[in-house]
Amino acid sequence: MAEGRPDLKMPYTGNLSFLNDIRTDFDDENPEASWLGSPFYFNKWDIIHPGHEKLSFDWQRLMPTGHYLTSNGVTSNSEWSNVIVSDVVSSDINYIYDNDYRHTLNKLKKIVFYYRHRRISRRCSFQDHFQFFLWIMTITEWVFLNADRFNPNIYLFELIDTIDIESELLTLWTIGGKTALFNLESRFTFALKEVLKDLKQNTSLLNKLNNIIESRPYISHIDPDLSTWLIFTENETVLLRAWMIYSGYIYTKRGNFTGILNVNSLFKDIIFQEIKIDTASARLQMLLRPFSIVEKSSYLDFSPANVKEYFPSGQQRLIEIAQTDKYENNQCFVDSSKMYIQKLAKLSKFVPNGLPSINVLSEVNFPFLIS
Repeated sequence: MAEGRPDLKMPYTGNLSFLNDIRTDFDDENPEASWLGSPFYFNKWDIIHPGHEKLSFDWQRLMPTGHYLTSNGVTSNSEWSNVIVSDVVSSDINYIYDNDYRHTLNKLKKIVFYYRHRRISRRCSFQDHFQFFLWIMTITEWVFLNADRFNPNIYLFELIDTIDIESELLTLWTIGGKTALFNLESRFTFALKEVLKDLKQNTSLLNKLNNIIESRPYISHIDPDLSTWLIFTENETVLLRAWMIYSGYIYTKRGNFTGILNVNSLFKDIIFQEIKIDTASARLQMLLRPFSIVEKSSYLDFSPANVKEYFPSGQQRLIEIAQTDKYENNQCFVDSSKMYIQKLAKLSKFVPNGLPSINVLSEVNFPFLIS
């Protein structure tokens, strides 16, 4: 073994100085790296790179609990995640311990931070690092969605076992994307049922919504092509449309956007889920269409920016894709997940908190994902 090079087979002593692209010991309270242009505890990392484009990792991510990762117990979008002994935040009269995610966020930051070490990722470009960041953030949302099982505010990923990864996390994510992983359809349906229940008990608001329906007859028109995609009865769907207009979830006076449901805002508010609608399953997209108020549902097959564009020859409409209810198995996703988990297994030797044990990660079986 070359002089000065550590023997990785020896018991780990806590010193990570051999990770030569990071100028820190793991016990250092202010880790530094040549690629990190911000203090470690700052909640928006600026990334140093040779190009002119400004690159960053923004840690302000909404969790299914309704709180952001950057919540410090007082404010949801704190700029810093450091926790000091004489912490003025926790002494604030408005401080709520269960909403303080700083310890969790710092564990997550260290996983992303140390992932780029050349002992973990020999050659790691920003693109690979950023893709890992997005991948691990999805898993973070998943553990917070299942907070009763994983208690992520204390353990982050530590309570995940091999079966959880194989039979739930990777299986759902592979066969149904984030729609299946986050159980979006059921959560959305349940949330709207709660809205309907509340509306029927709020006479004042119900009268306002009925006035909206009466003054705008087009709200009651539902394209017959969407009749099989209704989650609720026609009357309930029309009432929910009026509520969405009243609440600002349907675009009005916005050119080609007029009448279209703002799915991102709706999901964020009622199920605490940030989503890009084109990444949802075809089935979920079809279930959302009856809430948009357009003359013909086929208009929604075109982009709001240009309703006159045409499909390439032979391209299927969304309704045809949704009828098969088939999610394309993405081999690239399986391959990248395998690589990330293998790297996390290496990383678990050096990061004592936040990750499952090396045995849990190294025993994950991948062939079952390939159909």
